[in-house]
Amino acid sequence: MHPIAEHTGPEPGTAVDPFQAQVDRELAAHFEGLERDATFERWRERYLAEGLVRVREICPRGVWAHFAAEAQSLLDSYSVRQDIHVATTGGSPRRLMSVRRSYINRYGRLIPALYRSSVLRRFLANITQEPILICPYEDEQFVISLLSQPGDTHGWHWDDYRFGLVWIVESPPPELGGFVQCVAGTEWNKNDPQLCRAFIEKPIRSYAFDPGDLYFIRPDTTLHRVYPLQGSSRRVIVNMAWAGTADLGRTITHETTEAIYTDRPEIMSAL
Repeated sequence: MHPIAEHTGPEPGTAVDPFQAQVDRELAAHFEGLERDATFERWRERYLAEGLVRVREICPRGVWAHFAAEAQSLLDSYSVRQDIHVATTGGSPRRLMSVRRSYINRYGRLIPALYRSSVLRRFLANITQEPILICPYEDEQFVISLLSQPGDTHGWHWDDYRFGLVWIVESPPPELGGFVQCVAGTEWNKNDPQLCRAFIEKPIRSYAFDPGDLYFIRPDTTLHRVYPLQGSSRRVIVNMAWAGTADLGRTITHETTEAIYTDRPEIMSAL
């Protein structure tokens, strides 16, 4: 078994966290080769041009199985079904299962450690060319979602914070939906989202991903959605959100997160 899965020690977030240190060491060793590769420059160019870039190589090969297993275990125990329309994104739908940050942080191990990793954030900052900071609003930091029923979708939306990294645990073939669509270089006016104007003025790009893929996105200026499932299938992702320096100096409201990531009463009573 991979040593990350075997480690026991202090809980993440304590003063001394050998598990976090081990994750950081593995990432640092893995990234050393990537930073010398020509792929790195291509990532940067694509991210700046399109607001999204596939970065599958970021996750060390030995980590992925444990990451996927942790995500699935948390889904099995703590997921909540959502079927709502969100006013601040033009009434776009959210039909999905989700696990909010508080349960992942308490009952997960690897996902929170990867999110907190300063090594990972420094590496991604080489793509953004600006600092990547821990999100000050905890519920935005990381979340797991599952699309599994026909019509399930994470409808058109922007995110409140500047950076996002999405880990694709499971994904259907494109003919069954579940692929990503983006409109880069757009602005989110929560009082008047004007989605259709964005579709007319900017190109819609579509991206298909495979299990084991990751993509890095600029979600506050890239309007995006997951295309609705066209049949019974599964799309499981872990989304991580970080802030930029500019985010810390502005007032940010969190209507979308508060509407989507609610709690099941039976889970709350067990905490």
